[in-house]
Amino acid sequence: MADLTLDENSGEVVLTGELIFSTVPDLLAQESRLMAARSEELKIDLAGVERGDSAGLALLVAWLRAAKKHNKRLAFLNVPAQLQEMAKVSGLEKVLSLA
Repeated sequence: MADLTLDENSGEVVLTGELIFSTVPDLLAQESRLMAARSEELKIDLAGVERGDSAGLALLVAWLRAAKKHNKRLAFLNVPAQLQEMAKVSGLEKVLSLA
């Protein structure tokens, strides 16, 4: 079973592990808490993400949508090449501000 940890440090969320179909539902369930607990800007650091799939990319889009709903700025930091490539192929690179 894949593992993914989410650490919250001073306005930044750090993800470590695999951002895949089996780990994404737990993160989706935490969306409201993450958005409510932040100031105007939320930074999500993906440097520790070892592997990601289309579910992980969908999560980033869902978090972007939630941030807009809560009037927050959202920045994805250190996005792994695998997720960047999927975003590029799917036309989401500019939507996620990865370009």
